[in-house]
Order: sequence, then C-alpha cells, then structure tokens
Amino acid sequence: MPDFAPYPSDPAATPAAPAFPPAPAYSPTPASPAYPAPGFSPAPAANAFPPAANAFPTAPPLSPTYPTYPMAPSYDMPAAEQKSGVLGIVGFGVVLVAGIIFFIFSMSLYNAFFNIFGTAWIGTGMTPDTSNLTPEQASQIMGPVVGMIAATVIGIAGWVVSIVATAQNKGRVFGIIGIVLGVLAPFTFVIAAQISVAGH
Repeated sequence: MPDFAPYPSDPAATPAAPAFPPAPAYSPTPASPAYPAPGFSPAPAANAFPPAANAFPTAPPLSPTYPTYPMAPSYDMPAAEQKSGVLGIVGFGVVLVAGIIFFIFSMSLYNAFFNIFGTAWIGTGMTPDTSNLTPEQASQIMGPVVGMIAATVIGIAGWVVSIVATAQNKGRVFGIIGIVLGVLAPFTFVIAAQISVAGH
C-alpha cells in the first residue's frame, strides 16, 4: 500500500495556488440596428377596386346581321272594277219572256188541234192527219208553230247570254237563274198539253 504524506494542518504551510492571468474583458454584444416599422395604408373601401374585366370573349349573336336596304315604294292597288250586272239581267229576262211566249203558243197549238180533230186521237199514240186541212185550218196550226220556233230561238239566245254573264260575273245570280229557266223551258210544252187536255 503506497505511503501518502500527511495533509498539513497549518494553512500557512500550505503552498499557494499558482496565479493565472485574468480573463480578457469582452465588450457586450452590439445591439441590432433599429429599423423603422413599415407603414401600412388603410384597407380600401369595398367599391374602391375597379370591376374585373371580362376575361372571356362574348359569344357572337345567334342570327347574323344583314345589311338593311331601303324599302320598295308602295303602290296603291287600283280598286277592283265594279262589273255591271246588266248582262245577267238581260239574259234572264230574255229567257223568261221566251219561255212565256213558248208556253202561250203551245197552248194555242193544242187548242187548234182539239178544235180541228177533236179529242178522239188523244191516248192512241197516233198523230192526226193534216194533209186534208183547209187553208184556214192550216193557218190555225202554222201560226202557233212559227211562234214556238221563234220563241225557241230567242230563248236559246237568252240562255247563251246568261252563260256569258255567269262566267264573267256580270250579274251572276240572274245569269244562273236564266240558265236554269232555259233548261226547264221545253217542259212547258208538256204542261200546256196537260192543261189543254183537261180543258176539253
């Protein structure tokens, strides 16, 4: 076991600690330079900002635009010419008068036959023999026959006029009536026969 020297009990006898140079003096850390605080302007009002521009182009119109041209001058259409209805009235009147004349001469013819030949031949289907007629008897028959022929010719003329008036709209109503009467006029001969037979 090693031998250790005893620790001296007298402090004067204790050796002094070696002297060390003093620590260097340090200057305090330099303070940071003072920078001025940035200034802030107050926030703009709600409507202070300009409206945002439309970033997208507007769509073209659906229908193309065409150049406008000046309107054509307007012309007043002439009023429709009022057609006279005289032609239709004339046609109707001629057919009516011809039909009446034809009926009258038909009655005269049947009366002459009944006066000359009597009524025995009616219903037999035979025509009386006119070969042995006296001039007076012949005139009684020929007069109504000529009148019936003249009335027929006049009636046909009036019937044609009625057709023309109807086609040209010149008294169309009277023209149509004249056409109908012209078709029915020959039947007056049968009516005259029935009346004459009934009278004898």
